Order: sequence, then C-alpha cells, then structure tokens
Amino acid sequence: MILGLDLGSSFLKAALLDVQQFRIVEAHRLPFPDFEPDLPPSHREVQVSAILERVRALLDLLGPGAPSIQALMVSGQMHGFVCLDSEARAVSNYISWLDHRALPDVVHVRERLGEDVLQALGNELRPGVALATLASLRWNGCLSGASVCSLGAYVVSQLCQSKPVEEPTYAASLGALDLRSFRWHEEALSALGLETLAWPEIRSWRKPAGWWRGVPVYPAVGDQQCSLAGALLSEGELSINVSTGSQVACLAPGLLSGRFQNRPYFDGWFLRTITHLPAGRSLDRLLGLLAEMGADRDPWRYALESAAQVRATDLQANLCFFPGPLGSRGAFTGLTEANLTVGHLFRAAFESMAGNYYQAAGWLDREHFSRMVFSGGLVQKSPLLRDIIVQKFGLPWRTSPTEEDGMMGLLLLGAVACGQFDSLEEATKAAREMLAPAEEG
Repeated sequence: MILGLDLGSSFLKAALLDVQQFRIVEAHRLPFPDFEPDLPPSHREVQVSAILERVRALLDLLGPGAPSIQALMVSGQMHGFVCLDSEARAVSNYISWLDHRALPDVVHVRERLGEDVLQALGNELRPGVALATLASLRWNGCLSGASVCSLGAYVVSQLCQSKPVEEPTYAASLGALDLRSFRWHEEALSALGLETLAWPEIRSWRKPAGWWRGVPVYPAVGDQQCSLAGALLSEGELSINVSTGSQVACLAPGLLSGRFQNRPYFDGWFLRTITHLPAGRSLDRLLGLLAEMGADRDPWRYALESAAQVRATDLQANLCFFPGPLGSRGAFTGLTEANLTVGHLFRAAFESMAGNYYQAAGWLDREHFSRMVFSGGLVQKSPLLRDIIVQKFGLPWRTSPTEEDGMMGLLLLGAVACGQFDSLEEATKAAREMLAPAEEG
C-alpha cells in the first residue's frame, strides 16, 4: 500500500492505494481553503497554515490504520509559489496560479527574456506563472523572503521537517527551469533581477525528499503529468482532457520549439501541451446566463439533452470568453429564429470545442499520434461532445480507465518508486493489462 496526496485547486484529496491490484482502497477529500478576502481583485492568496491543517487532517484519516504503507506520493496544482526565509519558513501566503497581479508586467518580462530563453523555459510565461509574478513583485518593491518553492515542495518539506526540493515536472511550472539542463536558468533570473533569490534543489521523483512517521515521502510531481500517467498515456497517443479547463498533450522524446508548451514528463520524456482551451468554464458561463431568470430543472442535464436532439446546426460558436491561446473574446454568429435554442447553442459550442482541439493538435503535429485518449468529467458526462470530437479527428480512441486519473498516476509512480516496476512505461503496460478502458472505439 502507498498513500496518495493530491493538492488540487478545488479539493485536497488523500487515498490509500493498492499497488498490487491497481485500485483505490479508501479516499477522502476536503475543499481547498478559500482565498484571502479583502485583497485587490487580481490577487489570489491562501494561508499556508490552512492548507497544512487540512492536509494533516486527511492523512490522519488514512495513516494510522493503513497496513504496510511503503510510501507517500504527492501531486499538486502548478505555477503558484510560497516565499520562504533563510530557514525555509513561509513568509508569504501561497500565491496561486490564478493570481494575475503580473498582468501589466508580462510584456516587459517577455521582452527582457527574449524568445530563445522563453523556449528554453518551456514557452510557459503568462500571468499566474511564478516567474512572472516574482518579477512583478520585485519591480514593485513587494518581494519578501530569501527563497521560493512550489506548493507541493512546501507541503512535503513541512510534513518531513526538511528543506524543500523540487521534482522537474513541478519545478518547471515555476517558470525558471532550463529544460535543456534541468537547472535553474541563471540568465533568466538575472535579467529579471531575481538572481539573489534562492531556489530549491532539483531531485528525481524516485529519491525520497524526507520521511513522515517513518514512511518515505517522494518529491511532489506536477498534477497534469501525474494525471496523464494515470490515464495510461503512451507514445503515439493524443490526450484530450475536457473538464473545467482543458488541454491537449502528447509525449515526445525531446524538446522542439513551437506554438505549444514543453513540460518535463517522467523517465526522460517530455510533454508537448497546449493548455487553457475553452471548456467547462466557458459552458458554465453560458448556463449561468440562461439560468439567470431561474428554473426548476438541472441546467446541465437540460443543455446536454437538448444538444443531443439537434442533429446539425448552422449556428457558429467561439467559446473564448477567457484569455487563452485561441483568443480572449467569444461570439455566436449566424443566429436565426430557428436556431436560437438551447440545443443549437450547445451543439454549436461542442462543435467549436472540437474545432479548437483539432487546431491545437495541429500545432502539436497531428502526424505524431494515431490514437486519442479522453479524460475529464465533461467528456464523460456528454457522449455527444466526445462523438463530435471523434468525428472531427477520425482516429481510434479510448477513455481513461478511471475518473481519478491523478490518484492512478500517483499509484503508478509509487509502484515504481517502491521497486515493483523498473519504469513508468513498465507500470503502465501492467496497468493496461489489468484495467480496461472505460470505453473505446
């Protein structure tokens, strides 16, 4: 058995995981603490003490009564950070990836770094990424502390009473990791006036970061990579995750510059990905608009059922209501008396989403994959959306074998860390033999 801990944006989750049977034995979750009130609108901060309190409460539910725990594996939300003093004590709240105070300074950050450096850093820079926020804090005289680390590294260090260490998939999310050398990019830090800020040691997910109650705790890994491992993503497959947010991704053996982000994966692989594609968040805004006058029915169920009854629509949708790689302004065009219905509206929205995935997959290189892997709650909730995407791509497909991709990823990584398998690829093959896809076609 191993313990899995996921530091999600909506929920903190802990689970007891059976690495022999590839199953979740017991799981608990608590809401992620609320953002601090009375801050400027662009600021998103959470008290680290509140996060730690809930993490410890979850682990207490599982730790004492669980037999033969071999490891504690951790994953978490990326891009945010905590500032620390010289003794690795927090001197700031957790500043979330949803914090956009750096928005006025991002253009200047990009100019100082230059395109070659941005590509070496993974082409990730945007408001909410730690490097941009830290530069903005420095330039505005608001940066405190002697060092910085991710949320996952901070939680692990507090559980183990040790110095923070960063695993590459998580370290890269801070925005300052040179993906060519897996070292902190000194040139980038100097260009932004951050050269005096200390950064944690980079350590493999296979080497413990410390011990909690006698159990080895491994460095926290990035939640996207962990979830894709749990979806059993393999070379030649395109991952399409459709949830509140949405991403496309595929595995690659090396770095390549392009209109996508490069992120470290596991066992020497890289992830090519395009994130922040319009999905559940945009559809929620549509539902909110339609439900403003009130109704006695479930708006999601009504919208999905109505869309399923529309075989085709001439209504065109653009769901870019929030900033992302496809723009920041949405629209509906071609409205007529006949198609101004909820069914046509959501059918058009789904077709727009499928077109977005197809366009984004082209940026990744559609020749690179021959099969699709679906994950995320929204695509499981709406077979129609999945079918429209499948029709657009014309490729074989499967769904993730579990709705808890993140925990399954921690299970596989933990099985490797504990010596049951030599590599994630080997663990993935074993899981594929035991766990059938939820659906495939």
